[in-house]
Amino acid sequence: MSIVHPTASAWPLQEYAEDEWAADEWLPDPSSYESYQKWTDGALSEAAYQEADQRFMDRYRAILRGEIPMSSESLSEEAEALSVELELTHDWRSPLLQERGISDEKVAQFAEDYVPDAPLLMERFLGPYAEHGHRALHLPAMAQTALLLTMANEGSPALRFRNARPRPDVVDRKAVGALIQSPAMLWDADWNPLLPLYESWRPTGKVHAAPVPLRPEQPGSLILARLVHHMDGSCSANMAISVPSAPSAGWLTRRMRLELLRLRRHDRRANWETVLRTRSEVLYRSCAIWNWTLENPR
Repeated sequence: MSIVHPTASAWPLQEYAEDEWAADEWLPDPSSYESYQKWTDGALSEAAYQEADQRFMDRYRAILRGEIPMSSESLSEEAEALSVELELTHDWRSPLLQERGISDEKVAQFAEDYVPDAPLLMERFLGPYAEHGHRALHLPAMAQTALLLTMANEGSPALRFRNARPRPDVVDRKAVGALIQSPAMLWDADWNPLLPLYESWRPTGKVHAAPVPLRPEQPGSLILARLVHHMDGSCSANMAISVPSAPSAGWLTRRMRLELLRLRRHDRRANWETVLRTRSEVLYRSCAIWNWTLENPR
C-alpha cells in the first residue's frame, strides 16, 4: 500500500524546507563529554569533542533547512567523529502486557495538572492544525504532551503521575508505564506498521481504536498511534489520529533516523524504538505538515 499522495512526486515541503513548528530542534543541544568518555574509547579531548558536537548540530540543522539532502548518510562523518553508531538497531524486549489501557482523557489531564502551559506544546505534534484544525484534535495532542520530558530532572507529567503520593490506582500506573514504553507509529488500515518496527511491538490481535481524523472531511485510512498491548492479546490505540495521506515511508524513516543520531549523542544505547517513543512529535508533525501543504498549496 503506497502512502504517497497520488498527486505528489516529492516531499511537499522541499521548497519550504524549514519546519516553522519545530521546537527543540533549533535550541542549543550540547551533548555530554562525560557520557562520551563512559561509552566510547574517549579519544577526543573535551575541547575537540565540543567542536565536533557543534559541527554535528550545525549540519543537522542545515539538513532540516533543506540545504543538504535528508539522509542519515549526510551526517555520517560528523556522527562517526563523536563515536555515534550509524546502524539502525531495535529494542528486542516485549511490551508490558496490561489488564486494560488508559484513556487519552486521563493522560491529557496529567499534562494539564503538572504543566499549565501544555496547550502551547500541541503544535509540536499538530503543526498548523494546532491553531487551524478542529478541536477534537486537541485531546490526542494534549495526551502526547504528557509524555514529553518538559519537567525538572528529565521528567514528564506521565512519570510524575506514576510516582505521585499517595500512589494512584495500580492498574492505571502500569498502563501509563506501558504507554511510555510504546513506540509511536504510522499504521495502515490493517494495523501493519509503515516504518520499521521490531516484531514484538506489532499487534497480533484486535486493536481497539477510535482515531480522530486530522481532516474530518477526508478521514483517511492511515493512523498515527501508540499501542498498549493487553493480556488477552488485543491492543488499545492511544493518541490515535487518522490522516488521509503521509510522506513516503522512506522519507519518514530518514527523518526519524536523523533524530536517532541526535539522540545517540546523549544516550549511545538508544535504538529505533527509543526515538519513536521520545521523538514521536516529529513523526506526527511531519504527517500533519504534509497534509496541510497539500490542502493549502503556496
